[in-house]
Amino acid sequence: MSLATPEKTRILQRKLYCKAKAQPAFRFYGLYDKICRDDILRHAYGLARANAGAPEACCTDERIGNRSRVA
Repeated sequence: MSLATPEKTRILQRKLYCKAKAQPAFRFYGLYDKICRDDILRHAYGLARANAGAPEACCTDERIGNRSRVA
C-alpha cells in the first residue's frame, strides 16, 4: 500500500482547511459523512496498519521526551 495521500482525500483536506481559515467561527457539524467515506477510511486504516497502530510516524518516545526537556 502506498502511504501517499490519495488525490481525492487531499482535495477534501484542502477544501476543509480553506473553509476553516476563511470562516473561523464556522462549525463543521456535517463532517461525519465526509470522513466516513470508504476511500478515506481505507487509506487511514492502511496508514495505521503500516505504522503498527501508532498515531504518527514522527511522534516517537524520543522526540516527545526531547520536547518536555526543552519546555
